[in-house]
Amino acid sequence: MAQPVPRPATPQTAAASQPAAPPAPAAPSGLAGFVQEQGIKLVMTTLGPTSVAVFQTKEGYVVVPVGEKLPGTEVLVKTMTANEATLVRGDESLAIKLEGGE
Repeated sequence: MAQPVPRPATPQTAAASQPAAPPAPAAPSGLAGFVQEQGIKLVMTTLGPTSVAVFQTKEGYVVVPVGEKLPGTEVLVKTMTANEATLVRGDESLAIKLEGGE
């Protein structure tokens, strides 16, 4: 009588027993993505007859009056308070809060 041939055990892979990692959050797009990409931060505001905002960017600092565009962009400084500036590009708007002290 013939003996049955033993089958080798099949190892289970660790990946099959672990749940899949959640997908990475999508990078912001539109105006928020542009602000993040350019490293734009509001570092100072001066309120008065001609209110101005001082932004830090990857290229350095820029001073922009309310109602003017950030240099070299289509991003408008629409409004400003002591703690926040609202940027507008097309139909998008984004409020940027004043950066705290380091």
